[in-house]
Amino acid sequence: MTEPTALDQYLIELVNRARLDPAAEAARLGIDVNQGLAEGQISLAPKQPLAFNATLGDSALGHAQWMLETDEFSHSGVDGSDPGIRMAEAGYEFTGDWRWGENISWRGTIGPAEDTTASVSAQHDALFLSASHRVNILQDDFREIGTATPSGEFMNYNAVMVDENFGKTGTGVFLTGVAYDDLDADDFYTPGEGRAGITVTAVLQGSPEPVVLTDVTATAGGYDIPAQPGNYVVTFSGGGLASPIVQTATVGTENVKLDLIDPGTGLGSDGQVAGASGTADSPMDDATLSSIWNFLQTEARDLDVNTLIDHVGGGQPVPEAWLPVLQQGAEFLRAQDLEKFADEFANYVELLGVPHGHNPDDGFGA
Repeated sequence: MTEPTALDQYLIELVNRARLDPAAEAARLGIDVNQGLAEGQISLAPKQPLAFNATLGDSALGHAQWMLETDEFSHSGVDGSDPGIRMAEAGYEFTGDWRWGENISWRGTIGPAEDTTASVSAQHDALFLSASHRVNILQDDFREIGTATPSGEFMNYNAVMVDENFGKTGTGVFLTGVAYDDLDADDFYTPGEGRAGITVTAVLQGSPEPVVLTDVTATAGGYDIPAQPGNYVVTFSGGGLASPIVQTATVGTENVKLDLIDPGTGLGSDGQVAGASGTADSPMDDATLSSIWNFLQTEARDLDVNTLIDHVGGGQPVPEAWLPVLQQGAEFLRAQDLEKFADEFANYVELLGVPHGHNPDDGFGA
């Protein structure tokens, strides 16, 4: 299993919605966060979002299919294996301060099969209403998740089986999220809305050595980038986007979630970037030196700047390879506050100084 299905991604989004605001999720279902638990066992504070892990997904899918095939509903699986053993056998390496957890659920009908999205939504609600399963969903320390949502006959029912594998290993953290078009306007991800093929590039700022991290959104729209702590400029590009969409994020000791919502494909449709944790900054509506530099790094990394200069300086047409980049760049700059960009550039000059023989008021001519 290399990536989650749309239904798997939907379940991940349901879990992360609950983790973002435990009190709101509990209120939606008419319970207290600690119903059935010791007072204060689960705090109301937001929990870090979970990043998808393919090996946890493999483990979850293998056990979910085994339960369907054997008509057994149990945390014990093949040869009496427990969830931790299955995760390790799938390739998840437990190191350092590690932990794991598993939630399982099923729902079925005797007649026509239930809509799978409705089934998974109902099963998420049922798991959250269960005290022990709620503890797993809202466990502070979990960082990764693998979900499985296969359908099939189970105990003579047309069923959807749910398996959630939670994990934490080592000290690694992630930048994660999902890109989608909110086609049903419900302000939430729905299967079928995911945007695949969008390149997500995170550039660490202030590092003595270049650190550029990338991923491409999967078929269901999700992405996951292992990241070290620091400040990042995050760019969404390609995959049908009219122009790059730039955001900043600060990664500390916990995961950060940045979702790209309604990015569109037409010029001028910038989309919305939503941070689903307290460490994500608001969208960058104004041009900054870092965002423009990152745009050039992303879109023009394989192009020869000298060729462009020679053509323009000699009065020749712009090289064909440069046309898409220049068109995208023009749209990008039209949407920016260039006065703010100029102010920021002046601040950089004041901070870093100017070349010998020049002053901040001249044009740096030769």
